[in-house]
Amino acid sequence: MLAQKKMAFALIVALGCIFQFIPGSNAQHSESGGKGEGFWQLLKAPITVPEVPSYTGQTFFVGGLMYPNKKGGPTVSMHYRVRETPDQVIEWYEEALKAYKWVGRKSPVTNKGRSYEASKGNSSVTISASECNVQGFRTDLRMSCKIAR
Repeated sequence: MLAQKKMAFALIVALGCIFQFIPGSNAQHSESGGKGEGFWQLLKAPITVPEVPSYTGQTFFVGGLMYPNKKGGPTVSMHYRVRETPDQVIEWYEEALKAYKWVGRKSPVTNKGRSYEASKGNSSVTISASECNVQGFRTDLRMSCKIAR
């Protein structure tokens, strides 16, 4: 009886994995969701955020989300893999954002990496850089931007 239960459980898990990858199945991730201020859209490609410089190093876009209806202005989060080190990425953003007249501050270095936060008026941006375990890349770069209307 126990062996039959284990086999049934394994079959359910296997079918769940299969349905994740079948086009049009309900198990796939949605392109958007939520309502009102919580409405979100999946980003399949990076977008240009006004007044935020685009990183000039070698990057690979992993994914992102946009919340266009957030109170006070849209919020965007994007995830990249980068060939440069976390320190190089943070230093680049620190200098580039200063050149765009953002006022920023570094956050303390933690075991999860480094981050840099900056603001300009009511807009804000947070850059987080941590070690990447994917071959060919040294940094996981996450950018979160709130753009005031």
